[in-house]
Amino acid sequence: MTHNDQLIIQKTTRFYDGEDAPTISPVILSPGKPVDPERVKQASIQVISKKGYAFQQERPLQIGTDPGYCLHFTAGKDQKNIRISCDSLSAHLSLDYFGPSSEIQTFYSVASQIRREDTH
Repeated sequence: MTHNDQLIIQKTTRFYDGEDAPTISPVILSPGKPVDPERVKQASIQVISKKGYAFQQERPLQIGTDPGYCLHFTAGKDQKNIRISCDSLSAHLSLDYFGPSSEIQTFYSVASQIRREDTH
């Protein structure tokens, strides 16, 4: 659901303690000067890797008709907890997932349902 330019995503079928709760953080990107998607991707890998995550793979993502990608990371020695960082520059949207690897399919299910709404 959306409310005042915020996207709120809730999953209520499972209970987690505070440390294990999966989190999806969407960010609406402001349109600006064109950027090189490959440079953004490489910069993301470098920045996230410096935070202790190990890059694993890249996966394509669609936000409506807009293409994007997701970068998969593991949390150092803890292979069960992951971070997925997704960008769709043409949709002006960035998503980050933090949580257990067992919820990857749930994340992609939620992400595949996101649609960009033109406000003009």
